[in-house]
Amino acid sequence: KADRITKYGVTLSWRPPRFDGKSKIKGYYLQVRPKDSKDWLPVNDLPISETVYHVPSLKEGDSYSFRVFAENDVGRSDPSKPSQLIPIEEQPNKPHMDLGRVRDIVCRAGDDFCIHVPYIGFPKPTAHWYSNDILIEDDGRRIFHHLTDNAASFVVKNSKRADSGQYRLQLKNLSGFDTATINVKVLDRPQPPTNLYADEFAGDALTLYWTPPKDDGGSCITNYIIERKEKSSNTWTKVNSYCTVPFLRIRNLNLGKDYDFRAYAENKYGISEPATTSEPIRARHPFDVPNAPGIPRGIDSSEDSITITWAKPRHDGGSPITGYIIEKRLISDEKWTKAIHAHCPDLTCRIPNLIENGEYEFRISAINAAGQSPYSASSDPIFCRRPPLAPKITSDLSIRDMTVIAGEEFCITVPYTANPRATPTWTINGQEVIQNERICFTTSDYSSIYCNKSAKRIETGSYSITLTNNNGSDTASCHVTVVDRPSPPQGPLSVFDITPDTCTLTWKTPLDDGGSPITNYVVEKLDNSGTWTKVSSFIRNTHYDVMGLETNRKYRFRVRAENQYGLSDPLELDDPVVAKYQFTVPDTP
Repeated sequence: KADRITKYGVTLSWRPPRFDGKSKIKGYYLQVRPKDSKDWLPVNDLPISETVYHVPSLKEGDSYSFRVFAENDVGRSDPSKPSQLIPIEEQPNKPHMDLGRVRDIVCRAGDDFCIHVPYIGFPKPTAHWYSNDILIEDDGRRIFHHLTDNAASFVVKNSKRADSGQYRLQLKNLSGFDTATINVKVLDRPQPPTNLYADEFAGDALTLYWTPPKDDGGSCITNYIIERKEKSSNTWTKVNSYCTVPFLRIRNLNLGKDYDFRAYAENKYGISEPATTSEPIRARHPFDVPNAPGIPRGIDSSEDSITITWAKPRHDGGSPITGYIIEKRLISDEKWTKAIHAHCPDLTCRIPNLIENGEYEFRISAINAAGQSPYSASSDPIFCRRPPLAPKITSDLSIRDMTVIAGEEFCITVPYTANPRATPTWTINGQEVIQNERICFTTSDYSSIYCNKSAKRIETGSYSITLTNNNGSDTASCHVTVVDRPSPPQGPLSVFDITPDTCTLTWKTPLDDGGSPITNYVVEKLDNSGTWTKVSSFIRNTHYDVMGLETNRKYRFRVRAENQYGLSDPLELDDPVVAKYQFTVPDTP
């Protein structure tokens, strides 16, 4: 069958014989017969080792039939059935590029380069060239596109470093498209270094630093060339002959003189344009007085003090800052005076001994080994008074869970900060507490106190305080457990299994254990003598077997619950019981 047909020939393929005659197939022979001819003509003289073969040099517009023979050591097979007539004409097919000889390109800036890509495809495709995914048009001056029936070319004249990148060719016709990428690297001298600055001053020496070029031109930087000149001169002098790192120690400067510096980067393709310092650099000692600190601002105040803070100088002059001088003045005064006599070592300072409601401004100067910096700009006016402040409860340690014995007094103290003074609201389990002869609140500028003169068991729960003023509010909570003796055991108090000298009592646990586990029950009895006597005080369960009763005597019983805080009120038996059998002899028969 025909796999591919062009106007020049045809590519044929076939399947091997089903049976090779028990001898390996040595090759295949093709024969061709033009249309309207009865003669078969050989196509190849030497055997074809594969089952695919391209038949060239056929006449465009004619039609041909083909047949194939297989050959082994014994001989040739019979021919295959002839193919259908195959017209020799160009067939539509999508572009297909031949990249076997296409290579990535490396060239020098200023050189021309050409990307030439052979292809096959019919009809003739359109070609689009992209560089780094940006479509490139033929400008007719430096960039040119060429497209023939079998190749696409891209030509760049006088190449530039910016022409480096990945180039993509897309060929497209009605049958499809094909894409290829080629990398181009244009080598050039480097870009200039950047960010020249001086540091590490030492009188007649300094170190010049710079940042390597953003683009090394495609080749490693081999050298930096540094030049200098005095500010008043027009003559540049080379400082070094060889430098491979982005810094250089420059010596033999004149102390106090201003210098300009410039730096070149060099690679194997040339020397860059120079990078020059933005302003003259003075040869000086390694430190100087600092810049002025930042403008001070108030962060706190009271009736007689103001606390200010400021930013440190942007540059400390090369010597550590040892302290700050602070000056103050009233808005109504012109003269500045020392706010504190000692130097302040920090960036925050409290200024004491001020006039209440006075309006002050401040300025700051920094000190280092070289001396005193210029003063900062003066602060905005600041009043010496307590600032408005929303309530803020200042400690969780004072408002903690507590246990209180019923009848005793307890207090909860809540420290806070606020201006103006806050108003407290207390709640127990979400219910607001109202002051009375037993419960009161006391609130000062710094704390609020809840006081209960005689706690009750029912006042166990979650205690919450909300402190409020015009600026906001704050809330804290704790849990108070009021413990007490238990409530009486629950009835009924029942008597079972009564005999002349014993009986059994049963009851239920109290509704309220008083906030502490029941440790035991106490059972008492009352006989005809009218005196309650203790039967047992070590009963752990809710039943007890009473022993030692006297026959036919009436008894009353009562039981109390006990915890670590005391005995409950008693639960008494409703009716007395008689110590005897609860059955009699039968009646006469």
